[in-house]
Amino acid sequence: MTKASILLFVLIGVTAVLCIDAQAQTRKIDEAEFRSKINTATRLRAGRAMRVIVTSEGYAPGDRSRTVYDHGPDGAMRISVSRTSKGVETRSETIRIGGNFYARQNDDGWRKVEVSSGPGSAVAGGRGTGTLGPPPRIETEYAYLGKHRINGQKADRYRKTITTTTIAERKLVRTFVEEYWYREDGMLLRMASEDTIPPNKYRTTTEYDYTSTIIIEPPIK
Repeated sequence: MTKASILLFVLIGVTAVLCIDAQAQTRKIDEAEFRSKINTATRLRAGRAMRVIVTSEGYAPGDRSRTVYDHGPDGAMRISVSRTSKGVETRSETIRIGGNFYARQNDDGWRKVEVSSGPGSAVAGGRGTGTLGPPPRIETEYAYLGKHRINGQKADRYRKTITTTTIAERKLVRTFVEEYWYREDGMLLRMASEDTIPPNKYRTTTEYDYTSTIIIEPPIK
């Protein structure tokens, strides 16, 4: 056997082992295990200073958005939004410190905003008239997808898949997939979703950063 043949044989063997290992990590789980991870992560990050970055695309050709939420250690919050629609970019920023709110649009100056806490308008609910055809069939699956790395950190990856099949005038299959990456201590590092309604796809990704120093101060006196 030549050296080239031996090397090829070794590579095939290593690839097979890696594939088997990846399959062994992946398993179906129940809803209780899936929700337990979400609840633990929510509890762990409650009240913590952090930066959350949400990006989305697919709602219309070329449309996208990026929103940065800065959560201060004292409950203050800064929200920066950048949206691009039909080739036009708009930006907005909002700051909340205690009971004070500040806002600005694009390159305009900051202004203090008075927020009303009065009663909102009520919307009366009515009875629907029903829908044509049988009700949609909804199937939900949960899975653990093994260990991965997110920004150099080890993370456990989970997936939830909801498939909705509607048969009315024509058959429509909608697939909504959510994936979560949890750090070894249970903190959520990333969440991604993809909503497929043929022929369109809508994607949203949320990144959690617990290491940035968050300082939020009033932009104007």
